[in-house]
Amino acid sequence: FSAKEGESTPMHSHPGHVIYPLADGKTRFTYPDGTTREIEVRKGVSQWIPPATHAHVALTDNLVLVIEVKPRETESTSTP
Repeated sequence: FSAKEGESTPMHSHPGHVIYPLADGKTRFTYPDGTTREIEVRKGVSQWIPPATHAHVALTDNLVLVIEVKPRETESTSTP
């Protein structure tokens, strides 16, 4: 994921995921209930993030590898 300072994304959801920042960065998340949280990440310091719904605005340039963890498909749900 990359965003320039000031860029934003609308409300969306993620399953649980790991982030691996490729550069230091800071962002503000807004949650469905209207609360906000500013997060600062450091290059090379990975974090587990539980499933979440949020909107996002980059307070600095952001460059983050996002690895979403999704349920494994079972034989009954896979497509041949």
